[in-house]
Amino acid sequence: MARRNLPHPDIDLDLAEFDSGRLELQRTNEWIQTELEALAAERSDLLVVRRDDRTGTVRFRARPLPR
Repeated sequence: MARRNLPHPDIDLDLAEFDSGRLELQRTNEWIQTELEALAAERSDLLVVRRDDRTGTVRFRARPLPR
């Protein structure tokens, strides 16, 4: 998705957004979360993980691609 013109080009990702794709991938939420966390650790310029210590919720934020 083109994000250049958005005021905040970072995009929040929620595991619920993967529900239909998960049916095709046959992967669990835990598997998807583990893979996204690994990607964020390796490529923090592309993906950031935010954890809410109070609720335990994990959120992912896709960062804009470098130009």
